[in-house]
Amino acid sequence: MATETLRLSTGARLSAIFAALLVGAFLMAGTITFFATARTVENAIRERIALEMQAMEFEIGAEGFAGLVEAIRSRANQPGALGYRLESHDGSIEIDNLRHSRPQPGWTRVEAGADGEQHGAQTLLVLSRLLPDGSLLSIAGNLQQAEAVRRAVLLALGWSGALALLIGLGAAAFVTRRALARMAAVADAVRRFAAGDHAVRAAHAGTRAPDDIDAIADGVNSMLDSVATLAASVRRVSVAVAHDLRTPLSHMRQQLETVGDPDASGAEREAAVSGAQTAIDDVMRTFDAILSRSEIESGTAPNSFETLDLALLAATIANAYSADIEAGGRRLFSCTATPLRVQGNRYLLARAIANLLENAARHTPTGTDIGIEVFAHGATVCLSVADNGPGIPESERERALEPFYRLDRSRGSTGSGLGLAIVAAIARQHRATLVLDDAHPGLRVMLGFGARPSVTS
Repeated sequence: MATETLRLSTGARLSAIFAALLVGAFLMAGTITFFATARTVENAIRERIALEMQAMEFEIGAEGFAGLVEAIRSRANQPGALGYRLESHDGSIEIDNLRHSRPQPGWTRVEAGADGEQHGAQTLLVLSRLLPDGSLLSIAGNLQQAEAVRRAVLLALGWSGALALLIGLGAAAFVTRRALARMAAVADAVRRFAAGDHAVRAAHAGTRAPDDIDAIADGVNSMLDSVATLAASVRRVSVAVAHDLRTPLSHMRQQLETVGDPDASGAEREAAVSGAQTAIDDVMRTFDAILSRSEIESGTAPNSFETLDLALLAATIANAYSADIEAGGRRLFSCTATPLRVQGNRYLLARAIANLLENAARHTPTGTDIGIEVFAHGATVCLSVADNGPGIPESERERALEPFYRLDRSRGSTGSGLGLAIVAAIARQHRATLVLDDAHPGLRVMLGFGARPSVTS
């Protein structure tokens, strides 16, 4: 109920805003039109008066004062005529239908009675001018016409504004409800996803050009894809952890049963205790590997980047592991003499190199040659660990980077099954490429670093 109220409130608010903007724009345009129209009508009256004054000046010049009086009386009787007031040089009023005292020369506005004051006062625009014979001629135009135009425009604007308001409210309500319905569909997809339907995604509006809501839907879908991938990864890891821990825990149970067996000899009990300790160590190593990978993925592992010599770091790690690798019946070759610098975290890169060497030693037979090399390929600094063992089939190389994934031949080997997964996590932290390739024979694992990898926080 609260959600529906919020939606309606948001829709009403947006509709009101859209309508207010529309009406505001309409009122602004209407105000400009109102004053411009009134000004145009007044200018037309002013121009008519000026032309009439020119005509009367010509008339007095051609026909004299008597001709002027006759012309004015003739014009004053015509429909829609202007108003006239003619005062002779001696002060006598020859013609006066303005109902006003003597105007000042030039343009003035006066209030005068209309039609014998039957219709009350009216505003006149008056032009007064002294003629060559000393008489004063005033010609007036009634501004009621301009006022009538103003009222008509105002009335039209009022009705148009009301209609625009209704149309604006309707259009805004339609557009807003449509947008909110699409947003509600996105929210519904998120709720269904949270309820367990991990296949649901937010839908697009259709075949038209994508808009902002489509961009939101794309962002939500990207997030849902990531969450679904993480959820699948968690399920896969949970199953793998349960499977991998079952064996050492079963061994531990067997050893503890031997310890508790009254018929077991002292030597058998000592061996059982030692076996239980080994099983516990296996479990601890698995949990340590899980915790390490989680820290790297989440960015909580030590994450200070520096400029370092990757070739020197690889040579140092190889030297530390060479004795153990050779003791296991394998040979380690290092070709990392040339200094090659990258931006990276020393601790994490050392962990990645160590994992690659341990992985090569653990999953190859006795007599295998293992090589580690750091070299430049264009602007990329590459770290390669290769062996001539059985390798990994091409169809399984992508899955080999998943946590706890093991080849069938490696099921009985030691290790947590997280070696390459941790390397992949470290590569992502460094924005580095990680490629598993064929060494002909064997496996080659290649890490590629840019000249200055981006530092992620």
